[in-house]
Amino acid sequence: MSEKKKKVLFILFYCLSAASALLVLIKGFLPNPNAVWLFVFLSAAFFLSASGFLAAYLAGKRGKKDGGKAAVPVAETDDYSAFVDWWTNCNAEEIKGNSLLLGAYQIMCCYNEVCNGGFGQLWDFAESDGWDLPRTEKLFQWLLPKGTSELFSAALQARGRGEDCERFNRDFDYDGMEKKVLPDLATRVANNYKYKRTLTEFDLIEGIAPYLKERGYKKQNKRWKKNVGGFTLVFYIQGSVYDKDDYYIRPGIVIENAPAVGDYYGHFMTELKQRNVEQVIADYEAFVRQWTDKTLIKRRLSEFLIWEARNPLEKRRALSEKAKKGEDPYEKDPIPDGGTMFFRIGESTRNYILENFPAE
Repeated sequence: MSEKKKKVLFILFYCLSAASALLVLIKGFLPNPNAVWLFVFLSAAFFLSASGFLAAYLAGKRGKKDGGKAAVPVAETDDYSAFVDWWTNCNAEEIKGNSLLLGAYQIMCCYNEVCNGGFGQLWDFAESDGWDLPRTEKLFQWLLPKGTSELFSAALQARGRGEDCERFNRDFDYDGMEKKVLPDLATRVANNYKYKRTLTEFDLIEGIAPYLKERGYKKQNKRWKKNVGGFTLVFYIQGSVYDKDDYYIRPGIVIENAPAVGDYYGHFMTELKQRNVEQVIADYEAFVRQWTDKTLIKRRLSEFLIWEARNPLEKRRALSEKAKKGEDPYEKDPIPDGGTMFFRIGESTRNYILENFPAE
């Protein structure tokens, strides 16, 4: 039963109890002694019912802080204990900019409310806590197993049609949530704080996808491409094989008609820092401006080739020992601006640039 129903029934039975008691107290209203005792009995019965619904309502409200079933998982770990403490004291306003933290907080709330009172109670809580339910649905699709997120979506649609959602309670995967989903989320939240991540991959994609789409990029998985001025621009988000919440922003540029490059990124590539979306866009635009300027590319290549002649491969290999010690091997003869980009392209591509790109 939802918290709203418990509250309404408490008020109803309390009013009936008070009305019955009032009738008993009004002199002459109940001249028959049997009627007096009947209303005394009804007043007491209504009062006890009201007390029961009040206790149930208060217990449900305390469930979020006391943890209810959610506070004692079977697969308890140190990360999970810290996660429960974090969730109990969490201010949703402070984490709304981080989709992993907000999603984890709302999933824990969902589990707690469904355990204590079902989906009806969850909607009451979500409304009082100011959830943006369409966004919550997206977060659940990202963070929850497919079956659980689909159940949430079905219950949310039923709510939108004004239907009773209690039938969804029996299909909720209590065991899977307790043993697998929540402990996994606990670890992911712990890692988010450990590695001081401020921009999740989910938030980056949500922010960058409209920007790229408006500019004519075509999307394939987490790779966006666009042809412009003799180049193919590539914006690529690469996931980590070691941590599902870690990723790399690795844009690249392919020179059209140049000899094929031997890797996935392009002839030129860089790795952008995980800042905010606006800064990622600014860094990406700066990269594109520099590495689609054919005159600038040719000048930089010419400067690099002069430097490379002074620092052939054999010399660079000998200097690599300095790099292993954390020293700058080229301190006395620094690599020209942008020169590191040309280490990755072969002689045929270099010749193509020198022969086809305009000089200043």
